[in-house]
Amino acid sequence: METKILNIFVCGKFHYHKYVQSIYEIGTLNKIFFSHKINQTLELTDKNSYTNFYLKEYLLNAHLRIFGNFGIHIILPIYQNIWIKQVQSKLDVAKVNLFLAHGTCLELMQECKNKGGIIIAEVVNAHPQVLDKILTEEYIRLNLPYRIRNYLDERIIKEVNLADIVLAPSKSVAESYISKGIPESKIKIINYGCFPNKGKELSLPAWSKNDQNHTFQILCVASINPRKGQIHLLKAIKHIKQHNQNIKIEITLVGSKNKDYFKKITELNVKFNYISHIENKNMSTFMANYDLFVLPSLEDGFAVVVGEALSAGIPVIVTSTTGSSDIIEKINPKLVVPPGNFEELAKIILNVIRNEIVYNPVYIEGWSEYAHQLNEEILMLNCNI
Repeated sequence: METKILNIFVCGKFHYHKYVQSIYEIGTLNKIFFSHKINQTLELTDKNSYTNFYLKEYLLNAHLRIFGNFGIHIILPIYQNIWIKQVQSKLDVAKVNLFLAHGTCLELMQECKNKGGIIIAEVVNAHPQVLDKILTEEYIRLNLPYRIRNYLDERIIKEVNLADIVLAPSKSVAESYISKGIPESKIKIINYGCFPNKGKELSLPAWSKNDQNHTFQILCVASINPRKGQIHLLKAIKHIKQHNQNIKIEITLVGSKNKDYFKKITELNVKFNYISHIENKNMSTFMANYDLFVLPSLEDGFAVVVGEALSAGIPVIVTSTTGSSDIIEKINPKLVVPPGNFEELAKIILNVIRNEIVYNPVYIEGWSEYAHQLNEEILMLNCNI
């Protein structure tokens, strides 16, 4: 029986490098096509099992450096079509074909479908129409320039409709697609892994730094833009300081920034440290210096950074519209707060500072377990469709 039945297609890199070696070692992987830096390789013994078509990445980065976002909605389809054509030149359709449904693989999906391949569309965020409604309301509320509607949105919807199975990273993402008419029977939820390899029993210690002179360190790692909701975190900190002057809090934001939004959050007059980037290889060590990680996103499919924070051994607060809430609610449901509610967020942050949160010991899965769950789904598809 043929075992190498899976092709993976991702225009970019995303999270696939975290589990593709496990899929390869299981024996299911035929080939992965992706795009990243010219020297980006994968730790797979058979170098023919992956192809990095990197030209699109360099063209896009050059455009952004020279022109910024000017004309990007016109030129981006051209750059992405270059990647599509390169993949098509080497395409050998597998029995099961997994695509990152980001609006960048529609033609490839159609070709694989026409040649009898089974199609899995992996979605990483809420349904485009759900996400657009969330962001439109937030941009209007903040009185910020309205974002250009992503031309990829309609392509994502077409990719999902074309697929045999829709792979979602969380309940919140799955529910957004169900709300827009995708049959629940077509959706498979597999939470991302939170640890590099195998999972482990996680038992977060109670915060022991009870010295009143200690400054409580809060970290948020996410692109600084309306979707990620940093303004609500800063409002929460401001609220805490206004009502608890004896508590010392220092907040650090890490991530690339939307200039208009960054200006808006600085107008709150809440002091924060800003770091534009931390290398992935250094992230866990960096995070271990903090007492609490907060991700206040209005929408987030399943932020990988939450798993990195848990790996660093620090408590995490997320919003209910963040896919990683699937994991955090197992540790303690109180650590999951409504999006955009700074008063509720402030309350839970204070509970953490005061050691009023009990962290339930739970087993948190790693990326190798994600790979095995995905492999089981692939094998069932191969047998049933």
